[in-house]
Amino acid sequence: IHYWERDNQNQTEKVKVIFVPDTRVHLTNLTSYTPYMVTLTAFNTAGDGPPSDPRGARTLQSAPSQPSYLSFSEVTGGSVNVSWGAPLTPNGQVEGYRVIYQPTAPIQGVSKVVTVDVKGSWQRWLKVQDLIKGATYMFGVQALTVSYGPPIHSNITAQPVKGSPGSPVEMSITKTSSALTIHWSEGDIGAAPVTGYVVEARPSGKRSYISL
Repeated sequence: IHYWERDNQNQTEKVKVIFVPDTRVHLTNLTSYTPYMVTLTAFNTAGDGPPSDPRGARTLQSAPSQPSYLSFSEVTGGSVNVSWGAPLTPNGQVEGYRVIYQPTAPIQGVSKVVTVDVKGSWQRWLKVQDLIKGATYMFGVQALTVSYGPPIHSNITAQPVKGSPGSPVEMSITKTSSALTIHWSEGDIGAAPVTGYVVEARPSGKRSYISL
């Protein structure tokens, strides 16, 4: 029995020999969700016969590897943007991701664990906005195919990054029946000139902000 990954025969071809009366074989240690090709050749004391026509089959899906990286941006005293990379070995069709975060030490005696499921493979970021200023949090992200794979972990402290600008000042709002106009002045510019602002809003009673 000669078998190999369909798109990588030179690097992956293997041979397995069985003897009569066996007419079936179980090939193991294959890569998940990968198309394979197989040919069979009979032999006797006179030598080998011609190989059969190749037949193909794809192995089933399994749990993916961990995401390829985990990083943080837009860190403030109460929020952070979490982003991650697709798993290097997906072992199937990635259906989504699970983000789990919690403080590394209890806050006022409470250690709250938050789980957020992100559906689909295209979104690989999450804006988290319920952090406590100065607290350090452990984040973990898992990818999902037929089941969740192992997590990738990293810690972040909820405080502005050194050199980032301070909060805008003198903010005011003027209102009409269908719009709000927001005015502000530049605060401390930090280590470099301010290049832009992020304006977020949420309806009263809702926890999630939307970037405008």
